[in-house]
Amino acid sequence: LPSSLTAGIRCCRKRTRTSSNATKSKRSSAEKMKEVELVSWATALDQLSLIVRDRAAVNNRLRVVEAGCGRQWGLKVDPDSCFITGIDTDAAALEARARNHGDLHRQIIGDVQNPNAFDPGSADVVYSAYVLEHLPRAEEAARGWVTWLADYGTLIALIPDAQSVYGWVSRVTPHRLHIWAYRVLLGRAEAGTPGHAPYPVHYSSMLTVGGLKRFARSENLRIDAIYAIGDMQRNVTPRDKVQNRLFAAVKQVLSTVSGGRLRWRHDNLAVVMTKRPPHAEP
Repeated sequence: LPSSLTAGIRCCRKRTRTSSNATKSKRSSAEKMKEVELVSWATALDQLSLIVRDRAAVNNRLRVVEAGCGRQWGLKVDPDSCFITGIDTDAAALEARARNHGDLHRQIIGDVQNPNAFDPGSADVVYSAYVLEHLPRAEEAARGWVTWLADYGTLIALIPDAQSVYGWVSRVTPHRLHIWAYRVLLGRAEAGTPGHAPYPVHYSSMLTVGGLKRFARSENLRIDAIYAIGDMQRNVTPRDKVQNRLFAAVKQVLSTVSGGRLRWRHDNLAVVMTKRPPHAEP
């Protein structure tokens, strides 16, 4: 064959292989998301609350540890059915939690990255909402939380998805911009002051669907559910609705520009895992 034709065939083969690899990558990503249920924020909280209530119904005084408890939690659970221990480094947030809600039975000012902050095997449920992304040693912290659980205990974590548009923007923008957004766009005048979000972020590779699955395998945890949460900002006022539509449009554009690698239909993930006893089969 002429050299020019041979070169053309080689070029076509190379392009085909490149296209095939890209297609496989997209297919693999899509298959991962098939195992994840896309739900609203309200539905996610309802499902997580139901899990805790069901456990409380069969446990006498369910032992709950909230890792990074902050000013409040969103679960719809009767505090009298549980013994809730809140652990946080932010004393101002703990004080506000006690003053405004009074739902913690025990408060610990401590670092949730320290596995010795709580007794091993002494919790039926460890719950954490939007904490792991703020920890420099997120995976190490989560391993410590697993040690706090009794066998067949439940770990529930809510996190931003690092592979979402929201997660990417949060990673690459400076903290002062986050404070500005909370104050100006969300109308939270106290944002960034002691006891008030936002806090600096440190995204680890764990904060993705694949990262959660790898962590579960490494710690002998069974994944019971993963939810992709699609509407973090609720449609409460006309201004909220306009902002949500604008944010959705911007996220869709950024997702398209990224070649679909960044997800725009959801911002956050919720995962429910069960601690297996040692040597239990997967």
